[in-house]
Amino acid sequence: MSRNLLGLLVVLTLVGCTTAAHANSVSAQSIALQPGDVSGLLKCARSGDIQTVIRREKSSDQVAASQYAAEWEQWKTLGATDAYYAAYGQTSTDCDALSTIGTGAPTGGLIAGLVVTFKVTRCPQSEPAHLRAV
Repeated sequence: MSRNLLGLLVVLTLVGCTTAAHANSVSAQSIALQPGDVSGLLKCARSGDIQTVIRREKSSDQVAASQYAAEWEQWKTLGATDAYYAAYGQTSTDCDALSTIGTGAPTGGLIAGLVVTFKVTRCPQSEPAHLRAV
């Protein structure tokens, strides 16, 4: 995952402006890539919540782990509350392309997504039209 995992293929999804009733049931993992979204691909072992991904990376690539931890801390200052990384490959070798043991280029197929949820204190839709950013 150290080969610019976040630059390889990142899908950043922001979840906000949900009603209070839905806020407790929505997690980054629940809206991340799911097996049904990527038919024919296997979930990579390095998938997981952000803390798990950072912890696993520490054992193989301290530099990447530090970078991911710093980025997570930065997101948290912007209101991030949860993050989940999901990767799927055609084979385990494709999944290894994201790690230091891999070549950085999957041969069969690979898709990765990172979902980060943020706490939103005010929804843009609730602002008067003349105050909204365009």
